[in-house]
Amino acid sequence: MDFFFYGTLCDADVRRRVLGRELPDAQVEDAILSGFSPLFVADATYPTLVARPGGHAPGLLARGLGAADAARLAAFEGPAYCTRSLAVTGRRSGPAKARVFVIRGEARAAGRPWTLAEWQRRFKQAFLAASPFRPR
Repeated sequence: MDFFFYGTLCDADVRRRVLGRELPDAQVEDAILSGFSPLFVADATYPTLVARPGGHAPGLLARGLGAADAARLAAFEGPAYCTRSLAVTGRRSGPAKARVFVIRGEARAAGRPWTLAEWQRRFKQAFLAASPFRPR
């Protein structure tokens, strides 16, 4: 299974904790999801995707994940999220279909753009300290 990550899972430390292992470089590449923008979820530090003409969500395409990986990702995202198969463009591999976690129902977006760099600077340490996923 291929997944597109656009939020906290783009951070290698978060990804390693959630999956319980490091993904090899050959399995992960920079990618773009067109037609969507990542915005902060209201009253939260993580993003949701909002459909926007001309929008683009930068992220990572993770290829060849197994059922155990998918289960760990679903547990991390929680019941508020489901996956949709969407078209993404990998920097190396080009167009692909990937599973993308999206909020069920209406997104509770705060209207403020979310970036990985801002999240890492402002929220990463507290997030990792509070995470139920522990490094192996």
